[in-house]
Amino acid sequence: MNERFLCIMYGYPGSGKSYVAEWLCAHLHAVHLRTDDLRVTMFDGDRPELHTPHNKALVNNALRYASVQVLKTKRLSVVHDANHNSEGSRAELSAVARRYGAMPIVVWVQTPENVARDRIKTRADSGGHVIFHPDIIGAMKPHMQHPRPHEPTIIIDGTQDDNVQQRSFDEQLARLVSGQAPAL
Repeated sequence: MNERFLCIMYGYPGSGKSYVAEWLCAHLHAVHLRTDDLRVTMFDGDRPELHTPHNKALVNNALRYASVQVLKTKRLSVVHDANHNSEGSRAELSAVARRYGAMPIVVWVQTPENVARDRIKTRADSGGHVIFHPDIIGAMKPHMQHPRPHEPTIIIDGTQDDNVQQRSFDEQLARLVSGQAPAL
């Protein structure tokens, strides 16, 4: 496969976006750019007071800059692991991908809300990545704009294991690359 992609992750917190992004990077030989990791690096940790609109903009701009630098090489794909809840943010990234000859793909990790909530709690209890908002899914849900039919989209079942997810990804990717419409 000679195509390059900019995979734009979409789904609830706790849906499994980062889990999918990890295997997806190995699968596509792509660079994994993750907002959570970048925030920790930029601010030497992750604390509730860092989640301001100003700091979120700094992290998102740094992530976009890194994406451009990777895509400019015309050698690698990028998995953009962040909350891309608005059609506008996805459109901006899609334009960047096209500018550098990569195909933008929204990777929608669909997971039932109750499963995502349980994962967030389990992660916090086990010392993993903490989400500071007490009801982050409830807060984000009204603002999430599902991918539209014009957005090339691959839907992944966030409750399946990575082998099943990869097979599904490959089947859907083959349809997208051949010009068939996304299955929304």
